[in-house]
Amino acid sequence: MKRGSLLRFNAFFRLSGTRWNHAVTQGSADIQYLEAWALIQFLLYGGDGRHQQGFLNFLELLNQGTSWQNAFARAFDVRDYQVIEKHFLKFINDLTPSDLELAVPRMILLAEGAKALAARGERFNNADAVASRLKTLGYQCDLPREYGGGTFSTRVRSPFKLHPHTGGELELADRTGRVLHQGVLRPCVLSKGLQPRKLLLRWKTDGSWEIIVND
Repeated sequence: MKRGSLLRFNAFFRLSGTRWNHAVTQGSADIQYLEAWALIQFLLYGGDGRHQQGFLNFLELLNQGTSWQNAFARAFDVRDYQVIEKHFLKFINDLTPSDLELAVPRMILLAEGAKALAARGERFNNADAVASRLKTLGYQCDLPREYGGGTFSTRVRSPFKLHPHTGGELELADRTGRVLHQGVLRPCVLSKGLQPRKLLLRWKTDGSWEIIVND
């Protein structure tokens, strides 16, 4: 939206399979995938889910060969699709970072920091104790590109706090996701309180780590 590359409905719903695939092969399909994701999120969950049934009706009408404008007007009971489009643009503008985007850098910081402390002979089984020690040291680590890149530091505000509305917290754990009762060389990190599932940063045998869903 900020750079003016968001497609308006009249352009987005006219994208043919050929044009979509051309953007994919040219490496310029990011915006259309992001917009498709945001639009589905809006139609399913925006406004407390008020558009869900309309969305299902819209898809059914499209499948029957109805033009997208007529399908939109009938499915959502509006004369002008721009009424819904305005709500969609506001929905996008109001989006906030997800728990995943907030949690993963903090999981990485805690895991890498706990491993660095263990290499110095300091081993913990309590996440709060590790966090306090790392803050004292001003510890920081590099984030992989797929998780935002750059450097993440304990000097930033609330470096180990998850999203305030989830009540989530971080725990040191073993590879199965069980909370630790004794210090180890490379503790895994478990996120608790996130919806819909817990995440686990788990160390692999080659010394690297992975983020998995921990059911």
